[in-house]
Amino acid sequence: VVDQMFTMLEKQYAAQEVPVSVWDELKTLKESSLEDLGQMIVSAYRTHFTHQDVKNMNGLYTTQAGQKMFKSENELTEGDKVVLTEFYRSDTGQKITGSQDSMNTAMSEISEMWSSNFYQAVVEKLSEKGFNL
Repeated sequence: VVDQMFTMLEKQYAAQEVPVSVWDELKTLKESSLEDLGQMIVSAYRTHFTHQDVKNMNGLYTTQAGQKMFKSENELTEGDKVVLTEFYRSDTGQKITGSQDSMNTAMSEISEMWSSNFYQAVVEKLSEKGFNL
């Protein structure tokens, strides 16, 4: 997403002839911005899950069943399906199921807010350097 945003900005500012060195400098903002994104996501998770829930999720995701779950359900063995069924019957699994809609909404809002803030920060830096649309 960040790389696509920079591609778009480079096209928008093409007439400004922004030097590659400036774009490279602006791209260094990505790391701190991703840290901000991480904090926003942590905040959303804290609303729904305890630290132990997150440990339980990580425990599932490190298993063969947990990893296959994200790739292709066709690859799941009967044993994998049992592991997943047991997990989703647990308290943590029930919290995940029960909070899916609100978590999806929160993640969508976070994504929108973060990308907007990051875009604005880059445009402001460009403006500070004398590059304006």
